[in-house]
Amino acid sequence: MIARLQNAPLARRAGALALLALAAWIVVPPLLNPLQGWRDGRIAVGEESERLDRAQRLAARRAAVVALADTPDAPFLVAPDAASATAGLAARVSGAVAGATMRLTAEASPVIDERPGARVALRYRFEGTQGGLYAFLSAIETRPPFLRVDDLQAVPATAGDGSIGLSGSFAVSTVPLLRPQP
Repeated sequence: MIARLQNAPLARRAGALALLALAAWIVVPPLLNPLQGWRDGRIAVGEESERLDRAQRLAARRAAVVALADTPDAPFLVAPDAASATAGLAARVSGAVAGATMRLTAEASPVIDERPGARVALRYRFEGTQGGLYAFLSAIETRPPFLRVDDLQAVPATAGDGSIGLSGSFAVSTVPLLRPQP
């Protein structure tokens, strides 16, 4: 049999390649384990750096929001709790109605969510003139604290004196900054 292997160079080469593959399969993993550990450590350091950068950005945003909250015309609603935020939202909406051009009626009592960052929303029915609706929308969307009209439905309606107005419903919401009062 050995004589046959000496006369068959292809079989010798195949045997040598098999021995080389076996040696590589046994020797290479222990040699590459330190490189794998180094690569894993490098990925972990990169992920940790990203987390620290994000935490610094969030801290800067928080500081900016707190600074804005202390200004007289804060661009968002500031309240000690969600119930106070809902009452502030209702006061802001009723304060935006321009005289006798529009009449608002609250549709349902709001569901109060006490989680930080939860939306505060109210739903209203309205009757009024087209100009009154435009003035109202302009007042709540362009003056601080800014509110968002989520769902507006308006249809033409004829008043008792024959004039044409609008009636419908809308939902208004905001995300208040909940800060306990000192």
